Amino acid sequence: MRRLLGVLAVTVAALTFGIVASRPAPPPGLLPADGPLAADIGAAARTIEAQLDSASGVDPIALLPADFTAVEKVVPGRLRAPDGTMRAVHVDGGCSTPMGDENTRWDYSVGCKAHDLGYDLLRYAEKKGHPLPADLRRRLDDQLSRDMHKQCELNPQNSAGTCRIVADVYTAGLVVNSWHQRWGPPRAEPISSWAVGLIVVVMLLAGRPPWSRLRRSAPDPPEAPPVDYMSMLRVLSVAGIVVGETVLAFTHTGGLWLLRLAPLLFFAGGHANLMAWRSSGHDYGSYLAIRIHTLLRPVFAFVLAWLLIPLTLELLDAPEDTITSVGSLVLEPLWVLGLFLVTVAACPAMQWLRDRFGAVVPLVLLAGSTAVHVAGSTGAYLLTSGLLLAVGFGQLAFHWDDGTLRQIPRPVLFGVAGAALIAFVLLGYMPLLGIAQVSLACTVRSFAWVPVRTVGFLRSRPMTAYLVYVGIVLVFAGLTSSAGFDWFTRPRTWLAVSMIAAATLVAFLWYERRPRPVAELPGPINGVRTLACALGVGYATLGVLGFAVTGVTWQVGAPAVFGMALDPMANLIHLMLGGYLLHVVHSGKTGRTWPWLLTAAACVPPIMSTWSVSGAIVHGATVILALAVAGNVTVTRRRDRASVVNAR
Repeated sequence: MRRLLGVLAVTVAALTFGIVASRPAPPPGLLPADGPLAADIGAAARTIEAQLDSASGVDPIALLPADFTAVEKVVPGRLRAPDGTMRAVHVDGGCSTPMGDENTRWDYSVGCKAHDLGYDLLRYAEKKGHPLPADLRRRLDDQLSRDMHKQCELNPQNSAGTCRIVADVYTAGLVVNSWHQRWGPPRAEPISSWAVGLIVVVMLLAGRPPWSRLRRSAPDPPEAPPVDYMSMLRVLSVAGIVVGETVLAFTHTGGLWLLRLAPLLFFAGGHANLMAWRSSGHDYGSYLAIRIHTLLRPVFAFVLAWLLIPLTLELLDAPEDTITSVGSLVLEPLWVLGLFLVTVAACPAMQWLRDRFGAVVPLVLLAGSTAVHVAGSTGAYLLTSGLLLAVGFGQLAFHWDDGTLRQIPRPVLFGVAGAALIAFVLLGYMPLLGIAQVSLACTVRSFAWVPVRTVGFLRSRPMTAYLVYVGIVLVFAGLTSSAGFDWFTRPRTWLAVSMIAAATLVAFLWYERRPRPVAELPGPINGVRTLACALGVGYATLGVLGFAVTGVTWQVGAPAVFGMALDPMANLIHLMLGGYLLHVVHSGKTGRTWPWLLTAAACVPPIMSTWSVSGAIVHGATVILALAVAGNVTVTRRRDRASVVNAR
C-alpha cells in the first residue's frame, strides 16, 4: 500500500508540475477595454463585441479588419444558429477536442465555429503586437457554454440530460484551457514533447522513490557534521537572501542591500566544501557525489514553492503583478544555489591553487569578476562574473580555516569593512559589500554563543522551514490584496492554504522528520561510476541554473544558458536526471543496464521541446554515451553469468 501511494504521489506531482509549468508567462501589457487602440486592433475588438451581442443586428463580418483573412489565413462566413440568430463564424472551424473536431449529435457546430472566429481575432490582435483584454476570451467562452446548453433545449435528441453533461464537460475543457493560457491569446503548445517529458519525469521519480531505503551491510551512516560558526553563517545568509527577496517583492525597493548576503554564503559554504573534501579522503568522485546529493534537497523545496506560489495566489485573487513579483522571490536563491554548486565542483582545484599561490588567488578571482562585469552585461557575461565571484569568496574560506584571516587584528578588519561598505554605497558594486561582510564575520573569535540546536534544526530541515515561510508569505499576500480579510470566508482561500500545508507536511513527514546524513559510498568512484557522477553533477547544476533563468512558466522563444535553450520541463528533467544518477552512484547500481537506458531516454524530450545546437550536442552526446555504456554493461553481465554457469 505504501508503494502504491508513493507511485500515485509521484504521478500527481509530475502532472501538477506539467500543468503549471507549461502555462505561458503572463501576457505583457494587455490593453484595457477602453484604452487607445490602433485602427486594425480596434476593428478586431469591435468585431468580437458584435459577436458577443448577436441580437444587436450589427454584422460582425462587416467590422473585420481589412487584412484579417490575409493574416490569419481563415475564411469567415455567416451561419444561422438554431435559435434563429445570424452568427459570424470561422467556416472551417468546429468543436475542438483532443481527438479532433467533434460537434456531437446535438450539433454544437455553429456556436463552436463562432467561438473559433473570436479566437482567430484574439490571435490576430496578438500578431499585430497588441493583445486584447483577457475579459474578451472569458466572454467568448461563456457565450459558447450558453450556446451549447441552449442547444440541449432546442435539439435534445431525446437525451437532454446527457446533452447537458457533455456541454458541461466541454465548458470545463474551455475554462481549463483558457486558465492554462492565462486568459491570453490562444496559441499552440508543445503538448507532445511535454507529454513525453512527463513520462520521463515519472520514470526518474519512480527510479529513485523517496520511500526507498538503501539496505547495506556496511557500517551506519556517518554522523552529521557538527554545528559550528560557519554553519550559522550559512543559515543566516540563506535566510537573509530569502527575506530580502520577499521584502523586495512586496515593496519594490532596492534599499535592503544589507540582506544581499550571497558573498557571505559563498564564504561560509566554501568552508563546508573544504571540510567535505577532506573527509572524503581527497576522492573527488566520492566528494562530488555526497556533497551535491546533500545540496539537491533544498533545490526541490525551491522548485516546489515556485509551483505553489502562482496557484495559491490566484486562488487568493491576488493581482497579476503581485503573483509575478512574489513568484520571483525564488529566483535569487535558486540562482545563488546554482552558482554554489559550481563552487562545490571547483573546491579541490581551489585548494590546489591556494596551496601554490596563497592570497593572490582570491584577489585575482575577484578582480576577474570585476573585469568581466565591466566588459559586458549580457547573460553570459553576468554568469561568468557571478561564477568568479562565487569561487573567489569561497577561496577566502580556505584562509579563514588556516587562521590567516582570524589572525588579522580586529581594528584592521573593522577598517576594511567600513571602507568597503562606503565604497559599495558610492559605487554599488556587489564584491565590495561581500568584502565588508566577510571582514565583519572574521572579527568573531569566540564561538561558544552559537545557537547549536536552532541552527542544527534549520540545517537539517531546510524544505520544511522554507515551505512554512512561503506559507506565511502567501497568507500575508492574501491579507494585503484587494480582498482583505474577506478572503478568510472563501473556500478557495482554504484550498490555497491547504496546498501549502500539504506540501509542508509531505516535506517534513516523508523526508525530514528523521533526517539522515548521506551515507558513505560503497568503495571508491571509478569506471562507469565516475561517468555517472560527472553526468549527475553536471545535469543537476544545469537544472538549477536553468530554473533560475527561465522560471517555472513556459515562454515562446526559450531562454538559454551557455547557448543551450531551456524551458521548465527541460530544467526539471535535468534536475531529476542529476539526482537520479547520483542516487544510482550511492546505491551501487551503475553496473546495471536500466539506469543508462533511462539516462538516454531522459535526454530526448529536451531535444524535442527546446532545440538549439549546443543542447542537441550535449544531449545527443549523452544519449550515445549512455547507450554505449548500457550495451557494454549488458554484455559484461551476460558474460559474467555465462562464466558462473560454466564454472558450475
